[in-house]
Amino acid sequence: MRKNALQLVTALTLASTAAHAALPGSVSGTWYNLTQNGHGISLEILEGNRAVAIWHVFDPQGQPLTLYIDGRIEGRSILGNAYAPRGMRFGEFSASTLQLPTWGTVRIDVRSCESAHLQWNALDAAFGQGSMDLLALSRPAGSECVLPPDNDLPFGLYHGQTLASSQRPEMRMEGLMDADGRLWAFERAYIGGQPLTICGPSCVTAFVTRVLRTEPVRVEPSRVVMHTATFGAHAFWTTLTATVDSGIGGFGPDGTGSIEPSQSFSYVNARSTWQGGAADGNTLVTGVDGSSLAGSYALTLDGQFVDFATTLRIDSEGSACFVYDNEPDRCEFAGRVLAGEGASGVLDFDLRNQRETALAPFRGRGWLQDTARGRELVLVGDNGTQGLLVLGLRR
Repeated sequence: MRKNALQLVTALTLASTAAHAALPGSVSGTWYNLTQNGHGISLEILEGNRAVAIWHVFDPQGQPLTLYIDGRIEGRSILGNAYAPRGMRFGEFSASTLQLPTWGTVRIDVRSCESAHLQWNALDAAFGQGSMDLLALSRPAGSECVLPPDNDLPFGLYHGQTLASSQRPEMRMEGLMDADGRLWAFERAYIGGQPLTICGPSCVTAFVTRVLRTEPVRVEPSRVVMHTATFGAHAFWTTLTATVDSGIGGFGPDGTGSIEPSQSFSYVNARSTWQGGAADGNTLVTGVDGSSLAGSYALTLDGQFVDFATTLRIDSEGSACFVYDNEPDRCEFAGRVLAGEGASGVLDFDLRNQRETALAPFRGRGWLQDTARGRELVLVGDNGTQGLLVLGLRR
């Protein structure tokens, strides 16, 4: 039976590439210009696609100047206003004397874990505008910075299909390629048939929905090579957490690509082919902010005898609560869904299982798309050991 409601699957995801925003926390640390040693930036990546940077620099008269940058993260860039605090006197530290006049704007483009580019535009003509390159000087102890290699894979919605095998029919697939070249994707339906059943408690089915995510590993002259893992699971209640397929693939500059399963798992999931562009006339929603994201998203999980109606609620500040409709006051999952890269249509989320509070929170990517069924919310992410896929229609 076709379900015109939100569908949610828990599934194991790539252990080596836990879902996160485009800039990991390990980018935090100190950065400086090698040829201008004596000033630099202290950078800290925060949750919710935010960053704080302190630029230790000098004014045109040679006096020390500290600029505070309240930044937002968009892809691999940090953009925000810079403030020049003044007024508070040493030894007194009275908040009533603090002033935070706006100094100008700053943009930091992180090119790799080791290099970045700083641009500034000051309100005071004495500082003017300009740019300089930065190198990483230090980062927090115990952290390892990993960013996908720079690539030119086209951003946006993708669609594809798997090839039929003796164990599994052809499946129609959909996904989104983010600005880093990661493809977040899922099986939507049987080719020429009904949408896949998404299992909840007590569900019995021959084929559970599978999800996949690709991670760029290197750039070749004619393609970007991707490592891929595919997973399948029931929702909420099962202990099925094993990887069911992994493989290697490649995407060309036109957005076409294919994923080949590893030999050891080839009997489970056959080769899949992909091309850029939305499936079924879907349209990616861009210019998303807290107001346009806020709302209720209906969710139905399939059971053996009865279905389970649930709702994901998101408010204008991004606070999110996932509930069973017969227990509307109890959040099964709670956290935030934020439009940190809403200008391009990419969302980020952080949801924690409220019954199993010892588990790490689920974090990942999302987007809104307009479909023939209505406006649909998609979330894909993981908590390091299990993954999460949400597909939903807005009420």
